[in-house]
Amino acid sequence: MILPLLKPLAVVILLLDATSSYALQLKSQHAIVVSNDTGAVFFEKGAGESVPIASLSKLMTAMVVLDSKPDMNERIAIDAADVDLLKHSKSHVPVGTTLPRQQVLQLALMSSDNRAAAALAGTYAGATRLFSRQ
Repeated sequence: MILPLLKPLAVVILLLDATSSYALQLKSQHAIVVSNDTGAVFFEKGAGESVPIASLSKLMTAMVVLDSKPDMNERIAIDAADVDLLKHSKSHVPVGTTLPRQQVLQLALMSSDNRAAAALAGTYAGATRLFSRQ
């Protein structure tokens, strides 16, 4: 019974011990690490600060995609139509890359990648225009 408690405790100690070679090094201003099993918060950074929602449109993209229950293993090609010509935002995904939908979704959310979000929208019912109506 005590063994399952030792792993989370070890994680917390390593996260908080700045002298450890395993200490969590974050560039982000806000972060949280939560136990999937118990919901216990192991680590938080900037948790008490009020900040605007990051990329609400990307969160909505994820919700619309997930609500449609697509094949998350289907490979999605990133093409020139997915390039952000309005803001000229940078992307981690070069044009011509083909990735499973699950990875494209993770890039859109975790890296806030506009090109990945555009590619997801482009695969929704085959049309970005239909996607934006949802």
